[in-house]
Amino acid sequence: MSSRKAACDPCRQAKVACDHGQPVCRRCQRRNKASHCVYRVSPFRRVRIDGGPAEEPSEPRSLLQREERSENATPLRRSRYPNPGHLGSSSHVALFDQISYDSPTAANASSRADLAGPGQDDVGESIGSGIACTDLAQKLEGFLDQFRIASLADLVKFWLAKGVNLALAEPIVLQCTEGAEQFLAIRRSTGSNTYSSLVQDLLKSSAKPLVFGKTSTLSDYTHQFCGENMRLETLGIFLIAVIRASIDIPFFPPLYATEAERHHLRQLGTAIISCTLELCLSLDCLNDLQLIFQYEHWILMSYVYGDQSYGAWRKLGDVIASIYALGYHENIEARSNTPPFLTELRKTVFARAYSGDKNVAIFLGRPPRMSTKFAYFQIPSARANPESGEFLQDREVRVQAWDPACEMNYRAETRWSALCAFIKEDILELLYSGRRNDPAKIRRTDEQWQALPAHFRLEGKLNDCITTSPFERDFLLSTRLNHLQVKFLLQFVLLDSLAQPDEVIVTITQQMLSLVVEGILLRDQLANSGTGFIWKIVHYGLPAAGIILLAMLKQPDRLRWRRGRVWQDFTILVAEVQMGSFIREWEPDYALLSKATQTIQRFLDISQNDDIDTSDPAPALEETSSSDDWFSLLNPDPWHLEMNFWSNLGEHSFLSNMDPALQAMQ
Repeated sequence: MSSRKAACDPCRQAKVACDHGQPVCRRCQRRNKASHCVYRVSPFRRVRIDGGPAEEPSEPRSLLQREERSENATPLRRSRYPNPGHLGSSSHVALFDQISYDSPTAANASSRADLAGPGQDDVGESIGSGIACTDLAQKLEGFLDQFRIASLADLVKFWLAKGVNLALAEPIVLQCTEGAEQFLAIRRSTGSNTYSSLVQDLLKSSAKPLVFGKTSTLSDYTHQFCGENMRLETLGIFLIAVIRASIDIPFFPPLYATEAERHHLRQLGTAIISCTLELCLSLDCLNDLQLIFQYEHWILMSYVYGDQSYGAWRKLGDVIASIYALGYHENIEARSNTPPFLTELRKTVFARAYSGDKNVAIFLGRPPRMSTKFAYFQIPSARANPESGEFLQDREVRVQAWDPACEMNYRAETRWSALCAFIKEDILELLYSGRRNDPAKIRRTDEQWQALPAHFRLEGKLNDCITTSPFERDFLLSTRLNHLQVKFLLQFVLLDSLAQPDEVIVTITQQMLSLVVEGILLRDQLANSGTGFIWKIVHYGLPAAGIILLAMLKQPDRLRWRRGRVWQDFTILVAEVQMGSFIREWEPDYALLSKATQTIQRFLDISQNDDIDTSDPAPALEETSSSDDWFSLLNPDPWHLEMNFWSNLGEHSFLSNMDPALQAMQ
């Protein structure tokens, strides 16, 4: 007989030493898990695969070997060949599809090929067990030991009650939250179910296809990944909603009361979300739910690691790659078996990824990765009758129909962002090719703005919108800023030099800066309508401030009449950043904002202390060779109004020749 003593199930799963205490070991007592402390009757017996008698292992196995010998009788298996995804007209598959199957041999080959689909091949590497699953199980156990699942769900529901949501996953966030809460609460209350087996069950559900037909409803669809059918994607979307809610809600006592506790929640949750997504993608069975998960994960990465981070840039590339792999760059409405709600959801995915690609390309100064030259431009339809579910169909990109009574929501924000991105793509082509602007694009921009419902157009001050909700106020701000940015880029193409901005572009950028500053002052009255608050500042506000500052350095006499309002906007922007009222030093986009505001502050200090004779600015700013040499160093790309731009701007002779007394005050 063996002298070994069996460990209880919790210690066995955690792979830690157990003192074998009866009826409850000390570890389970300390963790308040007395009901989970169960000892197996035959802990060392293993069932042979060939059906022979059980045997006791003669030597200890490694961690990886023990994990590969999973307790599940039917482990998932990878298919022998990877899933190729969508194959277009230039692929060999399209060529072979043209072959006639008139002969019996060809017909039999075809039927056999149809039966050999992904996941039906018994040969392959076992998945659903291994280091990745163990890592996720341990992270999830530690997370739920610290944060009650009911409190996490309450945080998301409180966030949703404020009128905010995930822009793409909006239709399913509440269902995912309630389903995750119910599923995890039941599994945690059942002593026989460990976190390893929980992850196994989630993984098995994620490997199942999502079934739908022409008449399927959203309720039918969500039932396949909520409740007892919960999948890894469900868990991931729920946790993304938790982290996004924690970003918007600074104080929620059931989960966090200090900034350190809130940061800890975000850190642990983000790690679990990343593990969950990688495990999902390892199944090689991409679907709509995984695509939604990928998109929201990219947005989360931009919040957690910053808009300039390589991680966020790469995640957007993954989203675009998945769109192409699923074939959603082709006409989605041509798929006859897709229910209307799923068609609209897929069009929304394409539109949000397409607009995000253009905005990030402009912001980072990199080529876009989605082009209408190789993709069918499609956006969610304008809802004509919310009660009946009917839609106004868009037949042309140039003429977009809007329901005059359309509500301000994420669908409308997606439509408008994609329409603006369509023009931005043309502008990017002009900038890369070096060609001049096309007046037709300017007319199209104005036509699209006028085609918007009247209540979508912000014509005056944001503060005048006293009857709107925080979401609607943010919607109006985003819509107007997007329109102004398109006009700014169209005028930018006409500039001979970045160092010589003309009157038209300065007027546009002043409107942009004033709106951004007004948004900063009214930030407590805004709720994310599709783009974050910090993104609005760095994407719209900083380029506008940069152009205005260049104009005032190069042509101060022409812009003297604007000085009062510009000085006010500059002062507010600098003060808010320096006080840390909306961004702190440890947050990812702080470095970019801090560098920009330092340069603006130097400009304000010198100008307000009359260190330059503004009555005769030409000798100091225009006729000196040092100034001309400095302007020649500016990159002509509009998107370079970020870190390098502000560093170079701070080295301008006007800003570098500060009085020593002023330098001491910095």
